[in-house]
Amino acid sequence: MLFGPPGTSKTDITGDLADELNWPLIAITPSEFVKGTLADVYVRADEIFQDLLDLSGVVVFFDEMDALVQTRDAEVQLDIASQFLTTTMLPKLTSLHDEGRVVFFMATNFQDRFDAAIKRPGRFDLLLCMGPPKLSEKLDRLYVVYGLDADDPESSQAVKAGTMIKRYLKNKPELRDQLSLYTFSEFKAFLRQFGDKKSIGDGVEQVHASEFQRLLRHDSKYVALKLSDLKSLRKIVKWEKLADLKTKKFTLKQLEKRKMSLSPIIRYLCDWQESKDQF
Repeated sequence: MLFGPPGTSKTDITGDLADELNWPLIAITPSEFVKGTLADVYVRADEIFQDLLDLSGVVVFFDEMDALVQTRDAEVQLDIASQFLTTTMLPKLTSLHDEGRVVFFMATNFQDRFDAAIKRPGRFDLLLCMGPPKLSEKLDRLYVVYGLDADDPESSQAVKAGTMIKRYLKNKPELRDQLSLYTFSEFKAFLRQFGDKKSIGDGVEQVHASEFQRLLRHDSKYVALKLSDLKSLRKIVKWEKLADLKTKKFTLKQLEKRKMSLSPIIRYLCDWQESKDQF
């Protein structure tokens, strides 16, 4: 199971694995299940999984399946179709897992909303939190953003931009933490204002440190994971840098009991802890 904020390459990783194995990739969305009446949903679920059980040597990707496997906790009201699908998916996923002839993934942005039973061993072997690339990856390998190889002569502008950004943020730990939370696509969008692959290094250099920092602060108001949304956590744990929070223990249930607002970054950190605890 792959979970994490939007834009963290959950879909891409399944395609890359299929390419690496040289296996076909089959993508299945909720629309495949919910065509027609409730009776049709039951038939469609049987048909889809029977077809999957007949396959061997393929990568199966269940995408955006949140509505079909929602939690059945009493506090959550599900419609009849969702209740049915949550229940009927459990044995079918177990059968697909036990056959062991395909590799399958399920992706979601909000794994805490999945029914707990679906995440137990025997259906998924690994719950993997997908987060943004490390800051060092974004800056040291910035040429990847522009689809270049390290030895491509055009990558020199990207190398220059990465070096300049490190210099601009050297004594700005908060801005470094915020940029580390940028997804690949968010980082690429932010860089567009400075130039393309042929001019990005010169463009970053021309704005100078103070202007770059101002532009980053402004842009970070519109990304998925905002460092500013973590201030409320200081009521529960002591932290100064983002790295500190990755050594602390807190769960969504603990935070819900304290009536805290569960922003995307708080959900991400809780998911990251749950993923890490498996190893």
